[in-house]
Amino acid sequence: MGLIAFTLCVACGKDEQEEPDFTFRALTARSWTMVSYHTDPPLVIDSMEASELMEFMRECQRDDRLTFRKSGEFSWDHGALECTDDSVQAVFFHPDSILRTQIVSDGRRGNWKFEDDGSVLVFIDANTNVTRRVEVMEISPALLKFRYHMRKNYQIHTVTKMFYHPE
Repeated sequence: MGLIAFTLCVACGKDEQEEPDFTFRALTARSWTMVSYHTDPPLVIDSMEASELMEFMRECQRDDRLTFRKSGEFSWDHGALECTDDSVQAVFFHPDSILRTQIVSDGRRGNWKFEDDGSVLVFIDANTNVTRRVEVMEISPALLKFRYHMRKNYQIHTVTKMFYHPE
């Protein structure tokens, strides 16, 4: 009887130390580059309605990278084409702005975690301590897609962002 209990206890210990699941491994494998930044309903930018906000980003903003580390930290770093003038730099999220904020020289950093069995991704910005929960729509080795809701000009917008792993 004691041998059976010992065997079951060892088996339980193995379950607790299994490798992270597929979603975790896919998310932390390498850096992500945004390929779509969509809002519904459209926003009015420069007197034009816009749903796909990538069109309004400069080249130096489009190559920025989002990296998830296994330690639970994330960073949103400038790509090779860093914006260096007094212009704006796109960021992953900001509580008051959907598209722009001032350049942050060391990029956005903070912590991330999964909630609700991986269906929610939580970001906590280290600079502002702002928490953003996003609904995970898809995670694969090559694609990350999520959405969240935000209020802009007294209207609720659904923001959907899609990232891929660049080669």
